[in-house]
Amino acid sequence: MLGIESGVRKMYKKIEKYFSKHVYVNSFAHLLIGVGVGILITNSFVNPHPLRYGLALVAIGVLIHFYAYFQEK
Repeated sequence: MLGIESGVRKMYKKIEKYFSKHVYVNSFAHLLIGVGVGILITNSFVNPHPLRYGLALVAIGVLIHFYAYFQEK
């Protein structure tokens, strides 16, 4: 278990280092995830395809986090 915990810490530090240099990318990624979660929670207000739109926004936000992880050395 300790190996996994230290790996998560390293991953978090790499993402944090990238986002500290690229503040607008950080804001955009978290905005997309927040809007996506909001759409998933309030699916009765966005009736046509809430699951598709919500999951798409969350997935894009997560992909931006992966991008940040692989860009920072």
